[in-house]
Amino acid sequence: MHKYDQICEEAFALAKKEKAVSNAEWLDSPWEGFFDSRQAMVLPKTGVKEEVLSHIGTMFSTPPPDDFVIHGGESHYMCDG
Repeated sequence: MHKYDQICEEAFALAKKEKAVSNAEWLDSPWEGFFDSRQAMVLPKTGVKEEVLSHIGTMFSTPPPDDFVIHGGESHYMCDG
């Protein structure tokens, strides 16, 4: 536990020394040539009907029935059905 705390403290001290951060340092894509083989602003068809995706979204955002208690921090993701 002490060794892990020490690693975290050292990393925090190094992070405070950074003067500037580039967004590119946080992105894992796109890499060089990523968009060369396709149009960047065009999404390919998924093969899934919009009705299916809508149903999945509705079911995912509908609270479970009966006495299931949703954590207060998660309830804002749910709709009234």
